[in-house]
Amino acid sequence: MTFNSPDRNWTRSKFGSEIKAYALYQNIDLRLSQEAVDRSMKKLFGLPVALGTTNNFKEEAAEKYQITYNALIKGLTSICKRATGCLHLQRNARRDHS
Repeated sequence: MTFNSPDRNWTRSKFGSEIKAYALYQNIDLRLSQEAVDRSMKKLFGLPVALGTTNNFKEEAAEKYQITYNALIKGLTSICKRATGCLHLQRNARRDHS
């Protein structure tokens, strides 16, 4: 028996969505390296985190939210075309692969 929605497939792993969100926050918002995040999760939470785990989390999240991202960009660009002033959209302004 599961309490997770079947369409939330990125949570079907030994790591829950909260741990994944924590790792992504540490890596993306706080700009900690993926390796540092992996080590800290192992040290702080005692989780069996292999190096590369945070990278896997990022890949899963990017895939999951790609449709939402595309819809937002499409909506913003259509608003821009109709408005007198235009939004400046810069895709991937900073590529941070750490």
